[in-house]
Amino acid sequence: LQVKLLELQELVLQLVGERNEWQGKFLAVAQSPAETTTPEPASPQEFGATDKQGDLREVSLADSVEPAQGEAGAASPPENHTAQQIIQLLREIQNPQERLGLGTNPCVPFFYRADDNDEVKIMVI
Repeated sequence: LQVKLLELQELVLQLVGERNEWQGKFLAVAQSPAETTTPEPASPQEFGATDKQGDLREVSLADSVEPAQGEAGAASPPENHTAQQIIQLLREIQNPQERLGLGTNPCVPFFYRADDNDEVKIMVI
């Protein structure tokens, strides 16, 4: 179980890195001079900014992210692959006897928080 939790920690860190990369690309496109109709956020929307205030966000691992304009669609499969690895690993941790046949969109709740040392604390429910 410890090995699986360490693997889960690495995958979550990878997913967070991918999310930050996609968010940076999205914000670069969204903040172009042609689209100044939306107000600027009052605080930075980086990973960890909300964690310092104690806020939690729900993130769906099954959601796909559309690539930014001008980007090749080949960049999205690694994110989906990482999310699928996390979902499969969580299934194995919660139900070691039932690895397949859980339905097309099972809910596997877990919480994580990255600390200052880039370590992730994970709690699987």
